Amino acid sequence: MRTGPVLAAPTDERRGGMSPRHEVTVAASAERDLQRLPDRTAGEIRRFLGGPLRNDPRRAGTPLSESRSTMWEATGPSWRILYQVDANTLSVRVMVVAHRRHPTSRAS
Repeated sequence: MRTGPVLAAPTDERRGGMSPRHEVTVAASAERDLQRLPDRTAGEIRRFLGGPLRNDPRRAGTPLSESRSTMWEATGPSWRILYQVDANTLSVRVMVVAHRRHPTSRAS
């Protein structure tokens, strides 16, 4: 995966072209992080970037804190990413990709 646009489309064709999708880019440092991960984990992250993150980045993650409202976090079973959302340009920039050494368990 290169830095710059990962996936870009003005609309979601499956929804009749009515719902805009975000352009997802990956910072060079995050790309290096992604390349260091095991293939399986990297594949999970790439699918997440092209699916849930691209479709609705605010629903796909949680804001880090009130003071840093532009930074968001999303996690999977063995990974974590930090990203910024720009609502004006419908773009998402992935800043950090990391392996979760100790995945958190969710209470049922």
